[in-house]
Amino acid sequence: MLNKFKNQLMILIGILLLLPILIIGAMLYMVNHSRPVVLDEQREELIYAVEELSRAVPSDVTHLMKMHQNKPRKEQIKALNRELAGAVMKVFQKHHGIELGYYSTDMKAVLVQMGQDSHLPYLDFKDMFLDVSEETQWSEQAQWEDAFEKVIWSQKPLELVLGVPGNQKLIVFWPMRSGNQVEAVIWAGERLGGINKEILQAESFAYTVIFFGFMLGLCSTFFLLKNYLDTVANIKAGLQKMQADLTYVIPPSIGELGEISKAINDLASRLVSVQNYNEIIMANIDAGIIGVDTDGRIVSVSSTARKLFNLPADVVGYHFSKAFSENPYMAKLFTDCLQGQETKDVLIKWPGVEERQLLANTSILYDARQQMVGAVLSCRDVTHRLRLEEQMRRQERLASLGKLVAGVAHEIKNPLTSISGYVQFWMKSKAPTVKSLNTIYREVKRLDAIVNKLLFFAKPTKTVLTRVDINTLIGKLLNFFTETHGETITFIFLPDSALPEVNLDPDQMEQVFMNVIYNAVQAMPGGGKVTLLTRYMADEKTVAIDIKDTGCGVPEELLDKLFDPFFSTRAKGTGLGLTIADEIIRAHGGSIEIKSQEGLGTTVRILLPVT
Repeated sequence: MLNKFKNQLMILIGILLLLPILIIGAMLYMVNHSRPVVLDEQREELIYAVEELSRAVPSDVTHLMKMHQNKPRKEQIKALNRELAGAVMKVFQKHHGIELGYYSTDMKAVLVQMGQDSHLPYLDFKDMFLDVSEETQWSEQAQWEDAFEKVIWSQKPLELVLGVPGNQKLIVFWPMRSGNQVEAVIWAGERLGGINKEILQAESFAYTVIFFGFMLGLCSTFFLLKNYLDTVANIKAGLQKMQADLTYVIPPSIGELGEISKAINDLASRLVSVQNYNEIIMANIDAGIIGVDTDGRIVSVSSTARKLFNLPADVVGYHFSKAFSENPYMAKLFTDCLQGQETKDVLIKWPGVEERQLLANTSILYDARQQMVGAVLSCRDVTHRLRLEEQMRRQERLASLGKLVAGVAHEIKNPLTSISGYVQFWMKSKAPTVKSLNTIYREVKRLDAIVNKLLFFAKPTKTVLTRVDINTLIGKLLNFFTETHGETITFIFLPDSALPEVNLDPDQMEQVFMNVIYNAVQAMPGGGKVTLLTRYMADEKTVAIDIKDTGCGVPEELLDKLFDPFFSTRAKGTGLGLTIADEIIRAHGGSIEIKSQEGLGTTVRILLPVT
């Protein structure tokens, strides 16, 4: 749009400037050609007058001269003047303002001369004559003599401009022949003062038109530019006001600038709508959100953030270091984020009348061109949630304790029942049998195992970490299981050769692998296949160990109970193996997952961090 308007403006200015130039050129052309045109018109009129004079004067002047040849020269000239004056007068009356004359080649004298003449003497249409042969001198004498001689010699008409500048006349000389000789030269002339006056009037008119044309173009251009500059100034002033108040409306204008003003107003209206929506969202969102630009200036704050951090009403525009001057850690979160280090799920204790727990996250803000434009901090008050979670954990611990007590009572009751029965039998028979002693010994060992597991579950032994090769540790365990169960179970090990060493307690982790592999073997009483696979997930810096069997599997509804104490899918299982394994793995910062499908087998995945 701007390019289109620019082109239209340049074209219009060009036309307005070109118009007076064309007018000036046309007027100058008219001025330069008006003089020849006027002279041509005057020349035609003089030629017409001299031709008419040639027909009006007597053709046989020689006869008249012979009639007065006995008189003195001056008397002869006067007599011939009276003979010719009437004919010349008739022509002169038809062409008023034109000078007419008759020159005799035989007499070498101007016999008749009528009209305005400031050089040749005459007396208001009365007899007048000039004897050219006499020693009479006047300013144009030489020019007249030369003109007469040229016409007589060439026997052709001659056109001359005689006189000094400012007092010139245009004269057409015409030869009157008698046979092969020129017996007279007649002429018609007119002063150029009238012609020059017409030319001056034409020039004056032309220059006036040129002046007004130039002024019209100049004024039009000035008006156009002024209108353009005024409109641009209004738009500029409107944009400055919009920086503080987007609801301001730029006054409408015409043309392309009017479309620009309308587009700016429409854009401002849309920005106001978006701003209103943002303010509504920021006012109603339950998270504390603070946005800053690349300079660290706060540009947006939610109402929840104002309440959480007790921020002033005019905090927008503050530097974050000023807004959080009493809490350097919050300022550090912004500093780190603007330097490219984002923060995820950091728990912050915020002091106050009642200490609050805030879960904070920082993120870098990018625009559509992936250029960083700032950072945003989002906080949620999780104090109430953490209290609820703590209450739930307490209830879960109480529930687990109830299960544990019930399980312990159940597990201990069975051996005690056997021991109690044999003791009562001894009291009656007075002597124990070998079978009864073996049974009592087996039940005591069972009680001892239960107590040991309970002790580990209640108070795990201290973890001693060392660098361990997982592949080597699993390989040793598989050698043991291959020797003891190799006849019915096939063990397959697929190690990752690029597996890094892991910091762990080898004794505790061996117990984990023993429990998991033993559970897999117990799930395949009729034989099957156990596959162990290790791999390194570099993106997550984690070692994964998968232990998969082809046993009976676990029903889906029981998967969530596998890690509960004393829960077992086997009749003689204690239900503490996976519980202890989960505790050990958690102590190493890892996790354990179980996926199973009834009738197809179970896969246990153990994830350990690489540090």
